[in-house]
Amino acid sequence: MIVYKTDILKETMAKPTKLDFERVAYRRSLYPSKQAYFSLTNEEAGEQGEEIVFKYLEKYGFDDWIVIKNMWLDYDGQFEGDLILLTNHGPYLFEVKNYQTDYKYENGVSTWNGNRYSGNPINQTIRNKINLENILAKTKVQGVLALVGLNSYVEIYPEVTEIDIVQRAGLKHYIQKIVEQEIEHEGQFLNRDQLLRALERYEIQPLQKPIPLTESQMKQLRKGIYCLNCKSYAVKIGRTKVACACGFMEERDMAILRTICEYGVLTFDRDIKIGGLIDFFGATISHVSIRKVLKKYFVEKGRGRYTTYTNKPLPFSKVIQELNISSTIKMTTDYESFYRCKESERSWLL
Repeated sequence: MIVYKTDILKETMAKPTKLDFERVAYRRSLYPSKQAYFSLTNEEAGEQGEEIVFKYLEKYGFDDWIVIKNMWLDYDGQFEGDLILLTNHGPYLFEVKNYQTDYKYENGVSTWNGNRYSGNPINQTIRNKINLENILAKTKVQGVLALVGLNSYVEIYPEVTEIDIVQRAGLKHYIQKIVEQEIEHEGQFLNRDQLLRALERYEIQPLQKPIPLTESQMKQLRKGIYCLNCKSYAVKIGRTKVACACGFMEERDMAILRTICEYGVLTFDRDIKIGGLIDFFGATISHVSIRKVLKKYFVEKGRGRYTTYTNKPLPFSKVIQELNISSTIKMTTDYESFYRCKESERSWLL
């Protein structure tokens, strides 16, 4: 599977997503609200759903298919294509919903667990499909609403014919049908380079962008290093390890790097100043230790009191991939009670 990245998508990937930002902001909030939790869980479910569909396409589709993730377009209104698939015989637009509730569509009205909210995923998919067809010079696009919630009961009445509606259990079969159609296709294959150029002409910057925190807002957050497993801030920081009462241990320098990355995500619009970092660590880590990690993994700029470091404004999981480093984490495991530690240990790589 070929994942195509436009210049705008590459630029976007160099900054934190709305979900990257919300994850850190929620963990660091002194008073996390229900609204913030609801927004975070919705974003989490959306990302997981899109990754599920992508993995199915990757596993059961052809290697030369082209996929574009989360492309924002502007034609008769601005919209995002969760996954745009360019096979050799036709384009597909996948709109993905990972509902944890029952979903019912009856006579044009959508309800979730019997409650009606704003938004209509079927109408959204139909509208986006039509817009995409116009962008691609009337090339027929197959719209697909993928409902991948594992325990979500779906009821559609009457049958919707403008798009395909596929649940998770039928996703493998649906992709295999696309494969069969391509094998049986007797006409001319698509000029996919031409379609990509058409898409890029209508591409826009993502509308859902986080807003970096100001210095005064940063001072209102929770300080220090927290446990990567249970998220407790009550950790013991030793010379080489950071240990938690839950049994989780992390390499000290990796815990420092992870916390620096969180600082970078929240302040992604500017370089890193060591003074702000010291405050973010809550005086739990020395100036010398922070500087050592900064000099190892970040580009130093300036001299003396004016020294800053080029921000890598991405979460730890993405930064360690970029730097090609790994962090070994150990967890003392007790199968009877998670919090009563035995000698047995497990190790794995992040």
